[in-house]
Amino acid sequence: MNVLRIVVAATEEGAYLDATLAAACAACTESGIGAEIVAAAPPAAAKRYRKTAANVALLTTETESLARLYNAGAADAAAPYILFLREGVLIRAEGLRTLLDTICMAPEIGAVGPFGNRTAYAWQYLNAARMEADGLTAGTWLRETVGAPTQSLFLENFALLVRRECFVQTGGFSEDFPAAGGEDIDLSLRLKCMGRILLRVPVYFPHAGAEVCDLYDMARLSARAVLLERWGLDVGVPETLWHTALMDIEERLDPALIAATCRSARLRAPLVSLMMRVPDDEERFFEMLGEACAQLYPNVEIVACAADTEPLTERLPEAYRRDPSLRCVRVSGAQAEETYGALFARLAQGRYVGWCRADEILLPDKLTLMVDAFLQHPEIALATSMAARLAPDGRCTIPARRMPPIYGDSEVVDGTAAGRSILMECDNFIGAAGAVLVRREDLIPLHLADKSPADACAAWLSLLERGGCAVFRRPLSIERQESAEEEPEELVRRCIAWRRLIAAYWSRRVFITETADHDRALVRLREVHAERAEALLLQVDADVRRMYETDEEPLSVVVMDRIAACAHVRLDTPLGAMRALGALTLSGCTRDDITPLTLDTFIKRRNSIILMERRIIPDTASNVELFARTAVRGNLILHEIDDRPEDGTVLSASDYFAFRAVSAMQTSTPVLADYLREFNPHVVLMENQLAALPEKRTYAHGGGDVTVFFGALNRGADWAPLMDALNETIRVHEDRLFFLVTGDRAFYETLRTRRKQFVWGKRDGDPVASYADYTAALHASDIALLPLGDTAFNRAKSDLKFIESAGHGAVALASPTVYERTVRDGETGMIYRNVREFSRKLSLLITRPDLRTAIAENAYRYVAEHRLIGGHVDTYIAAYRDLFARREELERARRARVEKYFPQLVQCAREP
Repeated sequence: MNVLRIVVAATEEGAYLDATLAAACAACTESGIGAEIVAAAPPAAAKRYRKTAANVALLTTETESLARLYNAGAADAAAPYILFLREGVLIRAEGLRTLLDTICMAPEIGAVGPFGNRTAYAWQYLNAARMEADGLTAGTWLRETVGAPTQSLFLENFALLVRRECFVQTGGFSEDFPAAGGEDIDLSLRLKCMGRILLRVPVYFPHAGAEVCDLYDMARLSARAVLLERWGLDVGVPETLWHTALMDIEERLDPALIAATCRSARLRAPLVSLMMRVPDDEERFFEMLGEACAQLYPNVEIVACAADTEPLTERLPEAYRRDPSLRCVRVSGAQAEETYGALFARLAQGRYVGWCRADEILLPDKLTLMVDAFLQHPEIALATSMAARLAPDGRCTIPARRMPPIYGDSEVVDGTAAGRSILMECDNFIGAAGAVLVRREDLIPLHLADKSPADACAAWLSLLERGGCAVFRRPLSIERQESAEEEPEELVRRCIAWRRLIAAYWSRRVFITETADHDRALVRLREVHAERAEALLLQVDADVRRMYETDEEPLSVVVMDRIAACAHVRLDTPLGAMRALGALTLSGCTRDDITPLTLDTFIKRRNSIILMERRIIPDTASNVELFARTAVRGNLILHEIDDRPEDGTVLSASDYFAFRAVSAMQTSTPVLADYLREFNPHVVLMENQLAALPEKRTYAHGGGDVTVFFGALNRGADWAPLMDALNETIRVHEDRLFFLVTGDRAFYETLRTRRKQFVWGKRDGDPVASYADYTAALHASDIALLPLGDTAFNRAKSDLKFIESAGHGAVALASPTVYERTVRDGETGMIYRNVREFSRKLSLLITRPDLRTAIAENAYRYVAEHRLIGGHVDTYIAAYRDLFARREELERARRARVEKYFPQLVQCAREP
């Protein structure tokens, strides 16, 4: 008597049907198990069956539904057990016997299943290819790692052994599932609700076509609606979340408990922000919206940025207008491209960030799989997939890439290995921005959404310095190949970019650490890019040709420390802009969460600009010796100071050793530059600019509330003379005024009004708001108070607070100290020269919304035209290059200063 019926469903168009049936027959014969074998196939697949296996009944069924194929094959089964087997799965005698022995252990066991190398979900997946590469076998790994059967929430039906009475009791597979996917989870949950046990058995069955990549895997998509309606289970949620939540339930499952648990798991799914830059092509715009909204992942916000003159919402269908996940933001005017990135970085609320680009197609399960990768592997810095390319003729191909080997469905590639591969092969296998998902806090390069894969490569390399990357073998996005040939200028610029990347990482000995590897990388660069680029030099712009021929290497800048309150403006904005142009590389203390580097770090660097910010440097003989040894290694020591030090400080007590003993100084204003030249004649003036133009404000005309902003530290002596007049203005206009204050709690407490809010910092009790919160408060304000008394200390300050206010649409009411150099009184701001003028002009701004709007718009135009970093970055690059080129001259001058002002320290340093 047969104890088993094997039902093989032809779901691969019959390509592997003969192999699957032959393996099933052989397994039954070798194990001595009596079995009847039925092949259920659609007509087209049935025609490909060559009947190589004996004693197989072929059942032709006109359907593409896996549930119907399986049910048809099991309809008249008399054997006590049924093995449902998908085409391509190759069972083995030992594994078949183990499955049968396991299900026979107890009558409560309703179904058992093996591991496989081609599954829809991770629970039964085994990366056998990786094990083989590591010298292991799947069987050995399962015996040593898993050992015994494991209780399961669900079992996939690529190879599912079910007790027939249980299968009949549940009514079989639900035929509500239209294709392949979901019917196995549904059956598993019904068995669990009946109190049956499901076991995952340490047995491995390979798939004959596991290495074949199914570009459009719709298992989750076809299953989602039915599972969501029937069980509340959303398979768009990462498997890690819903599977763990349901597995943690120890009592017997029931539909209500499953639905409630799945709802909780769905609420735990972290928010993902998708940026979409609206293209000129309206049809493509709607396609992009459709792809973004069709993501299976349930917790997505879509930020659509447009730069057209008509309201964006008028171009949206009603369905999108009602979609709560969509936010449409207009970027007014012909602003710099960086504006989009800066706007997105400010607006994005998600834990993870992705892009929806006009030249890429997102597949529905991309975010589900990539977020799951981050949850399972918190050490990774990004997730990507193999690239697929859609040609203009409609053909979709997966181009060959030079990259670390990817075994199985996905791999986590070590960051060092990935970075080394990219540079050694001159091949950005990670792809363009649309292929990638990153953490929001790692959103460094703000221009990614509109850049090509080669241009984005620098960003990926910087992330790979922090962690690895998850790479999916199946493409999760598709690049649109608009034309077969690249423009000559694009190809030459790409070659320059690769050359600079190789040089930058070689100079730091990151990713490329051996001379032989560096030489091989340059050979590869010539093979892949340089030969073609040189043939096109006469066809490109003269500036691009000069850039290629001069071969200027990026400068290496080591940031030693940072002052959180000013690092964004003094370090991140200018250095980030120079880095984005490939002019320099950054290392060291580049984020607030990195510990400042110690001075002995100097000696480990070569041919670098070593940049310190407001550093107190002890005047010791050991530091004199350290600085001298540092210079011998080709380094230049640059000290950034943006405030005038007061007398009686550690600096003055050391006779300004920290200024005199360095190669050069960097500062923010001409006044401060003149002051610093008293101690060190080599001063780089790098005035403060905004990183990008903030989103333009819209102003309500009428007599509504007026929000007044004050945000500064240590300005008590500056605002105290104005406070009586300010409080009198509050008394007169109290119902209309609201105050936003950060930095100075005393100012806040002295305001005689309840209509006020203090913006705290991120840490408890920290009065200084983060830069993001600071600018958000400015953006919400109508008037910004900028008092500065006329002191030597204040005269050295910059006009930063004015350009920040102007950029964010708040009218500056400012003192003449510092600000009269920039503000045009009555046009781009208001200047007060005494308390009476302060009171009069403040009241004027409160009562005249038309005047406020006119001044704010003038100031915004001034910032857009004159005070964005993009308009100054070339000057800053030239200044850095000039300093570095003269570092030997500057070192001679530095040594002379030290010997003149600190002879005793020099003598001590020379003594053995």
